[in-house]
Amino acid sequence: MKKILIILILNQTLFCIGLEALNIPSSASAASITSAGIANTLDVRINPASIYNIEKNSIRFSSYNWLGNVPGNEISIFWKKNNPHYVSLISSKIDDLELYGNIPQDEPLGTFSSSWVEASYAFGINIIGFQFGSLMKVNFSKLYNDMMYGYTTDLGMFYQFSNSINFGMNIKNLGYEYSENLRISLPIQFGIGLSYIEPIFYSNLLIDFLIDKNSGSIYKFGFYKSVNNIKYSMGFTKQNEIFIYGSGISYLYKDFGINIGITTHNSTVFDISKYLDFIWYF
Repeated sequence: MKKILIILILNQTLFCIGLEALNIPSSASAASITSAGIANTLDVRINPASIYNIEKNSIRFSSYNWLGNVPGNEISIFWKKNNPHYVSLISSKIDDLELYGNIPQDEPLGTFSSSWVEASYAFGINIIGFQFGSLMKVNFSKLYNDMMYGYTTDLGMFYQFSNSINFGMNIKNLGYEYSENLRISLPIQFGIGLSYIEPIFYSNLLIDFLIDKNSGSIYKFGFYKSVNNIKYSMGFTKQNEIFIYGSGISYLYKDFGINIGITTHNSTVFDISKYLDFIWYF
């Protein structure tokens, strides 16, 4: 009975640091718009086709504390040699999860840790005005004494209708996961998006619609505006009765950039998540 209860607890933990980690924003710029921007983004994890929008070689270091106090770090490298390429490594770990047995009690039996590691590689091609990208990910997760591992692929496409209107499409988390004891269901997503540069303030407006295999319909809205070397951004996501809000600011100085992003949840159970990026362009 105790083993069954532990597995149930671990499956709840999966929402934070297991397979749902495939959809957690890993950068401050993505978190600030709650990962909106399928049609116009510089984040490969939102749409792999964005690898064609990135202009400079760069190394990015990101640190975050996701909703529910789930910490994580990412290092990513982008470079162009004939075609654009992108690699990243993400890690996340919780050390103080409380463990309870099958008999109700005030004090936990102890604590245990849960960890997540993901390595990814992206590339893209351009065919008669359509930009395509693919992000391949390998992940490993340990939850108490149970392990889970697998590989997934994200596919994306961009098409520019005009100087102010872009269309995008993506499919995320296609692949295979294995675990001997844990219940596994990949959060496969299909999404479409539009972006529009409005003519008054020349700000970018983003709207996405996604269908998630595990969570149903998801609506995302985003906004960002650049003024000199500063970019302001905001985002909103609705997923059933869950609402996530984001905002952030980015600053570029010569060959260095810094992004700050925060997200908050309509449930008081979760704290505000905080993101920080440092970027070196070379």
